[in-house]
Amino acid sequence: MKQVVKTKSFVIYDDVLTREECVRLWKYVQEEHYTAPLASGEWIKVWRLGDQSPLGTRVFYQSQAPFNTALDLILKPAAEAAQQNPDIVTGYNDISLPRFLNPITASGSLPVC
Repeated sequence: MKQVVKTKSFVIYDDVLTREECVRLWKYVQEEHYTAPLASGEWIKVWRLGDQSPLGTRVFYQSQAPFNTALDLILKPAAEAAQQNPDIVTGYNDISLPRFLNPITASGSLPVC
């Protein structure tokens, strides 16, 4: 796991998973069942107002592990990243693993394997 960027607000890592692990995770998220996260029409502020609503899946938490899925692959690196950056990641009790699928008109990025 290689730290690429660190600011006072976030950290970006590369080489978190091997190529094979990344492919397994990518295949897993393609088979997920995605639904609209909110029927209330509320604005989820990580997306711009002009974007269509993203689709999401059930959220898993590290405390519920193992999941016996490819999600298990990212639990250890996520916990390590949190422990290595106590100046950014503080006061948490658990790590959530939400998955979102952005509509074609939304900005965002896809994992690169």
